[in-house]
Amino acid sequence: MKVLIVKHIFCRFYEGVITSFNHSKMKHQVVYVDGDEELLDLKNERWELMGDVILPGQGQDTVPGPNVSADVFSDGVVDSSGPARKKHVVLDNGGTETILSTSKESQKLVRSKPRRNRGKSTDTGNLDASSKTHEQHPPTVTQMDTHNMSNPQSSQNEEGEKCLMEISSTLGTPMSTGQDAVALNGMIDVQGYSVKPSNAPVLRAIFAKYGDIATNCLYKSSSVRASLLDVVCSVVQRLLTNDNTVLMSYIEAIESEVSDAEKAKLKVSWLRKHLTKVHEIEAVGHRSSLLKEAKTRSSLAIKMATKDLEQKRVDLVEAQEQFRQAERCVEALKLVSQKINNDVLESVTEENLLRRKLDELL
Repeated sequence: MKVLIVKHIFCRFYEGVITSFNHSKMKHQVVYVDGDEELLDLKNERWELMGDVILPGQGQDTVPGPNVSADVFSDGVVDSSGPARKKHVVLDNGGTETILSTSKESQKLVRSKPRRNRGKSTDTGNLDASSKTHEQHPPTVTQMDTHNMSNPQSSQNEEGEKCLMEISSTLGTPMSTGQDAVALNGMIDVQGYSVKPSNAPVLRAIFAKYGDIATNCLYKSSSVRASLLDVVCSVVQRLLTNDNTVLMSYIEAIESEVSDAEKAKLKVSWLRKHLTKVHEIEAVGHRSSLLKEAKTRSSLAIKMATKDLEQKRVDLVEAQEQFRQAERCVEALKLVSQKINNDVLESVTEENLLRRKLDELL
């Protein structure tokens, strides 16, 4: 039986084949497409039945793939699987055991806790673990009557509608606030896609402006498409944040999710253009930040240079005063020297005069 295992780590799909059932451990043996093997308790995993495959030695007795057009849905818990890998024992909410054939039932099991990353990724879409309401309940095999869906009031839907106008205004498309069908597990049906209540207003706004962006999706399963649309809506909501610092902190994750959506052939070129603008704004902001830092450094340098110039001016004034003092000192010394010279001349003249008088006495 070919299944699509959903991993919460990196939120990706991993394709594998159920080869056997271990009765002692009550787990299924799953062989991934890359050859990796793992024992899984499908009651604690999120998976989707892709169809049956013919294994070596199995021959042509393998039951065909599931009938995805089943109309009648019910809730139950996968309790075990037969060794022939053709039927599962399902315990419904009333405690009644039912044996279901994988060729006649379309099943989707929502796991309630994260697990380690194994196997090869076959779908790069980001898939959230259903809604928080599943964390306190056992995983169930859920089927839904798409022709007779009820439309009860939902507090979560009302909370989603509260921000509808703001989101649609941001997307540039006026939207009505009409009620959508509320699917099982608290999900909201928007044009055939069961998405989280918080994403329903965003998805309606996207569909109103860009149409059904999942029309050409590689994956035909409506649940897989809905999961991919949930991812796109989450990306849009994160892009609407006014805190650019917070936005840039997970821009790489957003880029990866948009790339995954592009690989799945979702029409998200408009989202890619918006991301390009975000990067342009970030680049301009980065340049502006660098210029502001340069301006700050320049202002600081000017202040320091001005202070140094003032100090040099003070030093110059002091030096000039010292120069004048030294100049006056030199002038004074010259005067003293001149007086001494004059005194010397007078003394010599007086000495000569006295000598002549002495000579006259003889």
